[in-house]
Amino acid sequence: MTSFIGRVNESEAVKAILLCPDIRLLTITGPGGVGKTRLALHIAAKTLPEFIDGVYFVALATVSDYRWVAPMIVQTLGVHPDSGQSDLEALRDFLIEKYLLLILDNFEQVIDAGPVIPSLLMAAPHLKILVTSRSSLHLTGEHEFNLRPM
Repeated sequence: MTSFIGRVNESEAVKAILLCPDIRLLTITGPGGVGKTRLALHIAAKTLPEFIDGVYFVALATVSDYRWVAPMIVQTLGVHPDSGQSDLEALRDFLIEKYLLLILDNFEQVIDAGPVIPSLLMAAPHLKILVTSRSSLHLTGEHEFNLRPM
């Protein structure tokens, strides 16, 4: 990886927004190739000490079916659903007491999975979610940071 150059102001702004106590869902939007993923990874490294249960990155670039979002998160977090329990139920149970940052990258590919996000946020009061997407998710409580080309 090359060093992080040219986005210091954006990095500080996103970090400040993300660490606000009342902000739990932040979406970095912008056109393809603008650096949304790179910025999210940089933010992950910078905020790691703030999340005692960790920072997890879920790459959705290869996922085309929205029904695979919850299973991808389950896999990334290492959650093991109980017999008869859905992936979403297992995630809600697992996250309920966690102080964790979940990064969902390339969400525009699975935009129909949007309802998964509020379901997790409602179940887990200390969870924060950072999304990268070409467009806003239009979810209640979502804050958008529009990343412009350099």
